[in-house]
Amino acid sequence: MANVLIVDDDVDGCKPLVRLLQYVGHRPVFVPDGREALDKLDQLLPDMVLLDVMMPGLDGITVLQRI
Repeated sequence: MANVLIVDDDVDGCKPLVRLLQYVGHRPVFVPDGREALDKLDQLLPDMVLLDVMMPGLDGITVLQRI
């Protein structure tokens, strides 16, 4: 299935999403901030990125522009 990178500062809010994606056979990787997401992109080469727009530090819009 797919590698899915989830980027969100709400760790607890994303746990159900991570479990659901695992249940249906995907390989989710969760990171809590934009900077770590950019680091993970090189290692993971995700098929999909689920990106929160409003995060402290590097926001989702900036991450998207850098991708």
